[in-house]
Amino acid sequence: MAKIYVASSWRNQYYPDVVKKLREYGHEVYDFRNPPHNHGAFMWKDIDPEFDRWNVEQYKQGLQHPSSERQFQADLDALNWADTCLLVLPCGRSAHTEAGWMKGAGKKVIAYIPEMQEAELMYKLFDLVSDDLGEINTFLHPKVVTLLKTTNTESPLFIAFNISTTYDLMRQGKGNRNSIYDCTRYHWANVKIEKAELADYALGVAHGKVVGVFKPTRWFYDEPGNRKSRIQFEGIEIEDSPYLDMDLSEYFHKIQNPVRYIGQWK
Repeated sequence: MAKIYVASSWRNQYYPDVVKKLREYGHEVYDFRNPPHNHGAFMWKDIDPEFDRWNVEQYKQGLQHPSSERQFQADLDALNWADTCLLVLPCGRSAHTEAGWMKGAGKKVIAYIPEMQEAELMYKLFDLVSDDLGEINTFLHPKVVTLLKTTNTESPLFIAFNISTTYDLMRQGKGNRNSIYDCTRYHWANVKIEKAELADYALGVAHGKVVGVFKPTRWFYDEPGNRKSRIQFEGIEIEDSPYLDMDLSEYFHKIQNPVRYIGQWK
């Protein structure tokens, strides 16, 4: 997982959701609006309510104020800590300065543009420009999906279930699912049991990441004999599977169907 410094503006409406989504993906995030230190958020107006009327000399003095020094060091520490900068547009001078510093330090820099801004040629310096957080997450993941994208007809067949909702409830001690296995194994609609029985592995996927891998031993209907009822399986958990933590967000991003078939299905 990446250590991400999110550079943006206080006025950016997308910022809170971006921070939340990155953390759901499993990344560590520095949130400048809610910093880990106890200094609170930095505002120039706290130094001087009329800061917007400063001349250059007053601005230089403001840079030396203890609050400025403290916030600058906190942000610099975070820039050094992070291995990736996510520039969330629209944003201003500070965010672009931070992105430029991180690129110069040899770190990944990504421009996230949820809505088109004025075209900028020098974003070609960055590692990725995207309007899709799923694509960004896939780019950042150390594990890739290439193990699943094979043309070998003898490779395993996977049936992947999006269990994000029940997984979150389970972690909060809510709902009626007490394990990842229970979240993954039932109750699935619009799945043909004849096709499911061909799967070598069933994958539980939460927020784009594989959190459970199972070897099904039996598939059956919730209501025996009713082929229109939902289905479930019994199986064995593969705790040391190489597919654990793999990023499958590209298979579920912007797709409502919670069931995906991965591999060389016929």
